[in-house]
Amino acid sequence: MRRRLSGVTLSGALSRLLTVPTATPAARATSLIVTRPGAGGVFSACTRHSTSFLTGAVRKPLTAHTRLSTVTALNRSKIYTPLHLQRRGLYMPENTSRRRLGGLTVVVSVALVLTACGVEDGSGEMVEGGKGSYTAAEVAEATGTYKVRSLYAVPKTHERYRLAFINPSTSFPFFASWSQGMKAAAEFYGVDLMEADLAFKYDQAQSKYDDLAVKQPDLVGGGGSSLNAPTVAAANRDETPVLLIDGAMKGATDFGINDRQVGELAVEQLTGPVKEKQKSAWKGRKLIVAGISAGNCPPCDARVNAAFAKAQAEWGVSKSDTFRLVPPGTDPTAAAQDTFTDFLTAHPDDVVAVVSYGDEPVVGALNAAKSGRRDQDVLAVANGGDTAARHALRDRANQDMLIGAIDYQPYAEGWNWVEAAIATLRAEDFAEYQVNRVLTADNVDKYYPDDAGAK
Repeated sequence: MRRRLSGVTLSGALSRLLTVPTATPAARATSLIVTRPGAGGVFSACTRHSTSFLTGAVRKPLTAHTRLSTVTALNRSKIYTPLHLQRRGLYMPENTSRRRLGGLTVVVSVALVLTACGVEDGSGEMVEGGKGSYTAAEVAEATGTYKVRSLYAVPKTHERYRLAFINPSTSFPFFASWSQGMKAAAEFYGVDLMEADLAFKYDQAQSKYDDLAVKQPDLVGGGGSSLNAPTVAAANRDETPVLLIDGAMKGATDFGINDRQVGELAVEQLTGPVKEKQKSAWKGRKLIVAGISAGNCPPCDARVNAAFAKAQAEWGVSKSDTFRLVPPGTDPTAAAQDTFTDFLTAHPDDVVAVVSYGDEPVVGALNAAKSGRRDQDVLAVANGGDTAARHALRDRANQDMLIGAIDYQPYAEGWNWVEAAIATLRAEDFAEYQVNRVLTADNVDKYYPDDAGAK
């Protein structure tokens, strides 16, 4: 039988064996905290209701059954700088003054001066924001021109959670917008946010997670393929919830873009312009569809494949005339430009409708068309709505090719990730993320007035 105390799992037998009444109200208010050995190798473990005095011999069985948070050095009555406990063990010196009881070493000393266990940010501390929950109007006002729609009404008073997020690359505009939204939401709701930047080095996901795990996050997240199965499995072993953006994986909760919806929506935006072109400049020419995806990215493929299926149904394009392109490298704009240049060269007489999983690959395709003087042979819709797409929509050189950009509102998605994380930790539901806005050259300044100067 297991007992759960503020995110801490402690076997019932072990807790009964190690527990004595707590002497101080401060200790009663805390979650489980373990202190480093002081005199005689003794360290204390505090819960909301009791304090246990242990020696180093209890270290392994205790850490095998618990999720421990803050560690505070204890040497008689002197408190030292707090340090974090690694989940896989307490790396502390052990002394030898011990007494065995039931296979575990326990020391209870009335002479020991107990100093109340303190709690560092994110471990049992409460955010006191008043009664009730934040309203949709309050969130919209707080997010300014982004006007974020809340997915979960966050209570104004809640535990100060510690969240961690592994970002695929903050140098990429879409993921940078995620980061901005998360940081703003974390500040607004009063939670701690730690972020690791992979810089598209996906093979470092495990080491980045290990670095964050030392800091004892209550929940870890990722997106854009930044988390792999072994990393999620490691979080599961640590009993740390995982919340993914724009992707699903066993052992994780997810939220974000409906890949099929946005893939189909791109084709819906292209349908009118394509049919108009087929009546005039494209009359009698073969229409093909290029879908620019990315390696090791199931959501990217899902969006492109949904667009292909929609194009086949709406335009009568055969499956053999849909082409999935996967540019190499980590620069999606430059790589897509090179790949699409070769694609246009291989199809000199065809006209092309371009779709993608994001914005930057479409911008690269537009650059290739302009450089090859094929701009009259291409129509495109971007997916994402980040700064790359917004700049491209404002560029008059793209006006004959770029129909629009499906606006995922990445800043809002980052903000909503924080809301969904809080809901997950409180074991409550959050609403689905909705995408229903399309940016065009005519409305981009209305929705994003703060970057209108980049025309």
